[in-house]
Amino acid sequence: MRRLARVTLILAIACGLAAAQVKFEAADVHVSAPDTNASGGFLPNGRAEFHGVTLLQLIGSAYSVPPEMIAGGPAWIATDRFDVIAKAPGKAASAALQSMLQALLAERFGLEIKREEKPMPVFAMVVKKAGVLKQSTSSGDPECKRSQEELTLSFTCRKESMESLAQALRLIAPAYFDKPVVDRTGLKGEYDFRLEWYGRARAVGAQSGMSIFAQLEKQLGLVLEPQTAPMTVFSIEKVNHTPTPNAPNVTELLGAEPTAFDVATIRPSRPDEKPGANLKNGVIETKALSLKQLIAIANNVDEDAVKGGEKFVETDQYDVMAKTEPTLSIEALQKMLRGLLEERFHLKTHTELQPVSVYALTAPSLS
Repeated sequence: MRRLARVTLILAIACGLAAAQVKFEAADVHVSAPDTNASGGFLPNGRAEFHGVTLLQLIGSAYSVPPEMIAGGPAWIATDRFDVIAKAPGKAASAALQSMLQALLAERFGLEIKREEKPMPVFAMVVKKAGVLKQSTSSGDPECKRSQEELTLSFTCRKESMESLAQALRLIAPAYFDKPVVDRTGLKGEYDFRLEWYGRARAVGAQSGMSIFAQLEKQLGLVLEPQTAPMTVFSIEKVNHTPTPNAPNVTELLGAEPTAFDVATIRPSRPDEKPGANLKNGVIETKALSLKQLIAIANNVDEDAVKGGEKFVETDQYDVMAKTEPTLSIEALQKMLRGLLEERFHLKTHTELQPVSVYALTAPSLS
């Protein structure tokens, strides 16, 4: 126990030194405009860009931890939203950008973090049916692929360890897991397998047997049990509500973003084209999507939130290919897509509040 505590202390000191030594070249930190959709992350060529995110989310990105592993702090860290746009010197990798974001939060919000080991709720992955998983006989390097065909999601792996599978579950099916997953199967070595399931919204009622929990047991002989495990928790000891002011010339230091794509094409889809969309590294590529779906992507809303328009808005399908600088954020790409749709389709939209059906969480009457 003494040795573990000593190692933890050394790691904490080392991370603190890294954050103190590396800083962004320029950073714009401000309160988000109302109704800003949450987006952002670490971009290629040394930029970090977040829009409409809470300080809790920023801390999670800076330290690579989920929100439930961040303790303490005032209530506003999970409600108030901020924009952070920062530029690193040179082409910094994601790990370096994380250290810079740690330093930025300490400098602009006075954030002080303490790392400590605490028993936390987890999903423990254990063996329910022995012998279902077979040791891998595959050659080559380990490989996993996630895919979707209609309603069915799948995760196909070659030479995958159980520890790696436990870590991957939160990434491939985030809606199912509000706690970390730890491997307690006791299975060593590498395995080949294919896991298929439905998304959480569809795996209800008669389809509950297609949840990832049910399919892990059926296909791999594994179950997830609620247990506790020692985890590294990041405790907030100090934080300021208002960030320190930006430099007067921060906009010039960050550089102006382009407002239109360098090249863009929109054309009707082939009848046999399969729908798909990809937005990353300055590229938007979509296949067989309706104008309604494109509008939803451009505005970061659900398709059901797009109303009105002529019939072709929902029926006709288009392919879009557009390119710009690889350092732009997803939000910047979405903004440029809005402009492209307005230009090519003479599209005009507006936003308004409308009543919709919801699930209301209420307290029972005490009378």
